[in-house]
Amino acid sequence: MTTENRKVSLIGVLLAAIFLYSATIPCQGALVRMDVSVLWCDADVVLIGDVLNITTHQREEGFIYRNVVVEVARYNKNPLNLSRVDVHVLGGVMGDIGSWVEDQPEFMVGETVLVFLRHHSEEHSRYQVDGYHVVGGPQGKFTVADGAATNIVGDKLGLTDSLGLLAIFVVSDLDLFVETEEGAVITIFVNVSNVGEVEGAYKVDLKLEGEVV
Repeated sequence: MTTENRKVSLIGVLLAAIFLYSATIPCQGALVRMDVSVLWCDADVVLIGDVLNITTHQREEGFIYRNVVVEVARYNKNPLNLSRVDVHVLGGVMGDIGSWVEDQPEFMVGETVLVFLRHHSEEHSRYQVDGYHVVGGPQGKFTVADGAATNIVGDKLGLTDSLGLLAIFVVSDLDLFVETEEGAVITIFVNVSNVGEVEGAYKVDLKLEGEVV
């Protein structure tokens, strides 16, 4: 290969690398830590439902977002006259172009979710369409399974049904790394707070080496 051909090949590789790098555009976001009581207060609507489908859309200026359709099983705050709610998430992939926003929640078709939502209008939102977005980014989206709801940052809520409303329990201040001598007596404190709308009960089990004690 001649020097000229080698230069052309290197330029081709460089252009390909630049193209691949620019195909996915990262966007930085500032994720502010929010506990569940703050999520509850900031949300216009709180609901539990199943994710039916997810579609990706692109505005004329290149802005990409995903539309997540959630079929509502129960409203827990400010019920809407809707059986399905459109939840909008920043980022997505359209053809060879994609964008990723780090402080956005991720959804999967078929999963059951508990979501804290805020309304945005077509006229006053970057989405340019009426709908809802998740409060607190990934913190405001919980996956529901086995009577509990968990979000990506590790918050876990115990769910107790009562009269169609929800008791939401927040477990905090639990120290799992107590070191002591064998046979010694230790005291473990855990704080369980109900930030929901009704009374309920939440059982806390202590396990040692996999056994409930």
